[in-house]
Formats: sequence, C-alpha cells, structure tokens
Amino acid sequence: MTRRRVSPRTLVIASGVVLAALAGCVGQGKYTAEGASLAEKRMSALKAATEYSMAEQAFLAGDLDKAERTIDRAIGLSADVAINYVLAGRIRLEQGRIGESLAFFGRAIEINDGLAEAHYYLGVVSERLRRTSDAVNHFMAAAESEPLDPQFTVAAGEMLVDLDRLDEAEEFLMGSAVFDHAPAVKQLLGHISMIRGLHEEASERFEEAALLSPSDDAIREDLVAALVAAGRYAEAEREITKLMAVDVASGGESTGGPAPRRDLMHLRGLCLIALGRPIEARRIYKDLTDGATGATDLDAWVGLGRASFLVGDTRSLKQAGERAKAIAPEQSEGPVLLALYSRAIGDSEAALQAIDAFDGEQTPDVRTLRALILADLGRYDESREQLFIALEHSPDDRSAMNLLDRLPERELDSFANAPTE
Repeated sequence: MTRRRVSPRTLVIASGVVLAALAGCVGQGKYTAEGASLAEKRMSALKAATEYSMAEQAFLAGDLDKAERTIDRAIGLSADVAINYVLAGRIRLEQGRIGESLAFFGRAIEINDGLAEAHYYLGVVSERLRRTSDAVNHFMAAAESEPLDPQFTVAAGEMLVDLDRLDEAEEFLMGSAVFDHAPAVKQLLGHISMIRGLHEEASERFEEAALLSPSDDAIREDLVAALVAAGRYAEAEREITKLMAVDVASGGESTGGPAPRRDLMHLRGLCLIALGRPIEARRIYKDLTDGATGATDLDAWVGLGRASFLVGDTRSLKQAGERAKAIAPEQSEGPVLLALYSRAIGDSEAALQAIDAFDGEQTPDVRTLRALILADLGRYDESREQLFIALEHSPDDRSAMNLLDRLPERELDSFANAPTE
C-alpha cells in the first residue's frame, strides 16, 4: 500500500487548528460548566416534582411508609422547596411523630414564610399540643396569606370560638374577604349566635349558609336546631322532612332508601307536639321505641308518653312512664309520666304518690305538677307553697304563674282537666 506523505506545512496547519480548538474549549469552559450545572438543577427539580407527586398519591392512598420514603427523596433532590417539607410534616403528623412534623413545618416557613399550608398545619399541631396562642397566630397567618380560601379563615375563627373570644371571632369572620360567599363562614357565625342564645339570629345566619350551599345537610341540620330553639317549629318540621326524605302526604312514611336517622325523628316528634299534631308524633315515637335500641331510648319513651297523654292514650302513657322509670330511676321523667297517667284516669291520690315517690331533683316542672295534683285534691295552701318554690327557681314559668293566679278562684273539680303546660 502506497502511503500518502503529509507535508510539513500541512502538519503545521493541522497543529494550529487543534491548538485553536483547544484554546476555544478553554475559553468557553466557564459557560459550558454553568449550562451543565443549570441543566442538572432543572433535571433535579423535575425529578423532585415527580417524587412529590408520587409521595402525595401514596399519602392520599394511606401508604404512609411509601409516602415518607418518596418525599424524603424529593427533599434530597430539591432541598429548598417549602411545599416538600409541608407534605413531609403531614406524613409525620399522621404517623403520630409530632416533634418531627413540627420541625418540617417550621423548615417550610423558614423557606417561605407566606406559605399558608405551612402555617395552617403548624396551627393544627399547636392546637393538639394545647399551645392555643400559637395555634391562633398560625391560623391567622394562613388566612392572611390566602384570604380567599375559606378553610383558613374558618380555622382561625373556630380557634377563637374555642377560646371563647366570640366578639373577636365575629369581627374577624365578618371582615373576611370570603364573608359574602363562603357558607362555612356563615355557618360558624350561626354557631356563635347559638352560643350566645340568639336563636333567631342564628336561624338567619344558617339560612344564608343554606342558600349558598343547598346540598350541605350539615348546614341544614344546624338550621333545624336553631329553628327549634327559636320556636319556629313549622319551619323546622319542613326542613326535617326534607332531610329525612319523607313524603308528608303519605302520612309520614318513608319514600324508600335507608331508614330515617333517629335524631331527626326525635326532632320531628318534638316539632309535631309543639304544632298540636300529637297523633303524628305518637306514630314517630312508637317507631323509635321499637327494637333493641328503642328499648333503652329514654327520650323516645318520654316523647311517646307526652304524645299519648295529649291524645288520651292512657295505656301507652302508663307503659312509657314505667319504661322511663326503669331506664333512668334517678330522673324525674318516669314518675312524672306515671303521675300524669294516674291523674288522667281520675286517681289524684295515686298521682300524688307517684310524684312524691321521686326523691331526685325537684325541678320547677316537678313542683308545678305536684301543685296541680294538690289543687285537684283541694289542698290549696300546699299547692301554693309548691308554686312559690317553683317560681323562685324559674321566675318566668308561665304554667306556674297561671296556676297560682287561678288557685283562689277555682273550685276543686275545676282543676281536673287543667293543662299542665
């Protein structure tokens, strides 16, 4: 093979090109290294974001061990991302590792003091540790960072309510950016009104919340409680029938699906009695007293007794009194129902014996009933004494006042059919 000869001049030129290329590499090395470093950071950030997503999915699925391993890898890849530490803290919090969760949430705030989620979960941990002042501060900070997220506003408001700082809570909630459109804020304001005993105001606030979130049954249940407390029984009964999915036209029978909740049935029975519909109420209470659960449901038996008394069902009234006395012998409900039974059948002596046999707390209601029975027996001085004691403890008791006013003017047989309420 004939080899081509390379001239000295060619070698010189080639050497110059190589040297120039090397010189060029030396001159651009700084920028190339910076580019490579930036690319590596971008790649790490992408990997960290992927790890975060996987950790979050595992956390939501309840696989805390996997979530912990994955989020720790994300932190290793990108140590300056605050949200990674928040998720790491939430995982530790679910695992009961309170100290570690505090450290992670604190690190998140060091990186980004305006991160609402970090302040919120620090508030949650502080509340668990009964560091109430810290909890309020963190919930407030979360609400300030994300004023349009009602979750943080409500958390701060609830903490203030728990601390009995009602005025401050109300002012904070009504001044929030979400006041006009967040049902949870209106609902919490309703709770504040209920605590204060302002049941009419509470009803209005729960109604506003229900308008903003018509499908939220929890709000409608709060509305029912407020309406009952405010004495707006007709409206309460309508709301209850909606919650129970009951066809009123069918006489109160369920339209299908699961059985109505017992607490709602209790409330409806109470409303029906207040509305002068004791026959419907008695039907509800009979359902409530059926079965193993009903056998020990004191409120159901008392409700059945009241409804039975109003419709003249003495048999059910007696049964309700006996069951109530057996369930709670230390309470007055059983003896009161048995006294009402004896009085209903015209045996005033037995009625007095039933009420006198009760040696528990002598509430104003018990004393008023005893006074009524004593009046039936013509023992007016003793009756008047019981009423005076009842009114000392309950000055606004209209039943006691009405009976007291009538004592000097009525004959013995006039009390036989006198109302007890």
